[in-house]
Amino acid sequence: MPVWNLSEARGRMISEAEVRLQYGDHPTMFCMLLNHGGKFTDFPGRKYVNGKRHYVELIDIETFCVHDIDDMMVKLGYIDENLHVEMYYHFRRRLCDLDSGLFSLASDDDVRHLAKYVGQHKLIEVYT
Repeated sequence: MPVWNLSEARGRMISEAEVRLQYGDHPTMFCMLLNHGGKFTDFPGRKYVNGKRHYVELIDIETFCVHDIDDMMVKLGYIDENLHVEMYYHFRRRLCDLDSGLFSLASDDDVRHLAKYVGQHKLIEVYT
């Protein structure tokens, strides 16, 4: 059972510094800013438009897997647990734009790639 907590952003923005203060003594913990319900504009100058944002707090990268994002999407009403729906997830490397900084989150290897950033960056943006 996951321990993470999902809350709507509602205009509030949590900074990397705030999350770092909260998780400073826990090198494997991070907060996800989950962007969902929108779409990407065309390349170049890609943006994510018409979407919603939720913060997902208390995620431990040592137990995190892609199925956790599926569970988040079920909780948000995008996926019916009884139906197979393909969802695509990407995380954005900190300080990179959406043209060059998006990396797939579809497999255990992708989660291991994400884990390389969690030690230095405690706020990870994910897009569906």
